[in-house]
Amino acid sequence: TSWTIEACSPNELEALMSFKNGIQKDTSGRVAKWIGQSCCDWEGIVCENATSRVTQINLPGFISTDTDLFQTQMKGLISPSITLLTFLEIIDLGGLVGLSGTIPQTIGLHLPKLQKLYLYGNNLTGPIPESIGELPNLQELALQENRLSGLIPVSLGSLKSLKRLLLYSNQFSGTIPDSLGNLMNLVELDVHDNALIGNIPNSVGEMQALEKLDLSNNLLSGKIPSSLTNLTVISVLYLNTNYLEGTVPFPSRSGEMSSLGFLRLHNNLLVGNIPSNIGYLVSLKRVSLSNNKLEGALPSSLGNLVALTELYLSGNFLSDQIPKSVGQLSQLIMLN
Repeated sequence: TSWTIEACSPNELEALMSFKNGIQKDTSGRVAKWIGQSCCDWEGIVCENATSRVTQINLPGFISTDTDLFQTQMKGLISPSITLLTFLEIIDLGGLVGLSGTIPQTIGLHLPKLQKLYLYGNNLTGPIPESIGELPNLQELALQENRLSGLIPVSLGSLKSLKRLLLYSNQFSGTIPDSLGNLMNLVELDVHDNALIGNIPNSVGEMQALEKLDLSNNLLSGKIPSSLTNLTVISVLYLNTNYLEGTVPFPSRSGEMSSLGFLRLHNNLLVGNIPSNIGYLVSLKRVSLSNNKLEGALPSSLGNLVALTELYLSGNFLSDQIPKSVGQLSQLIMLN
């Protein structure tokens, strides 16, 4: 039986060749094997069977074989021509440490089907293009561990399908846009280790699906918004190492934030007592309130936190006795 391998559409072939030409060095050898017309057979390219349109560019930096996991290098720039691949659902160029230059400005304009954009762990610079807000089906945006800078675009609040927004370990400045409160499906928001300033927007409390919020290691100031107690399924909340002030807004009734397991508020400017409401957070495993300006006695309600394994309270102005109830925390490994 003879069969012909479906050739790529000329547009898509041209787009992939432009991408290949933007790469000066690829230690994995994957792109070097992109030869001929049948791009659906190329390593790292996935096509739709019926139409032979390219749906995935999968060239991650970490390659696993049966026996090993190794990191490959790719030096070069991301060609803007990848936006000609209008059927793309996944772009994975994560962990390619030598990939530099900027994210193509037009990335949001021609990729209506894009669901996952992984450009983490590269050496990218410049801003996030405003046009990224035009990707109606985007579910995961992973741009962490680059050298990206500028503001977090307000347009990200339009990504109604977004579940993960990972921007940590970059050089972003300016404020956290209010518009992120529109992301009703967002499960994880991580912007730690940037240079963000200003207040935590109240609108963050509207992200009803949020399970992990990490705003640590920034230059954020003002009070912690009480709206955060509306986050019903939150399990990880890291706000440490900022300039946050005022009192700690723990839930005012049982059942709020009942999934919260990990709370870091250390290295801030928080004042007042540790409120007895902390006893409502019955799922807490690790709590760090060190290096603030907290004062007064420890609440005896700490004894309600039966899952607690680590409690860090050093570097404050706490006084009075340690309540007996702390002795009932049978899971406690670390008390500082």
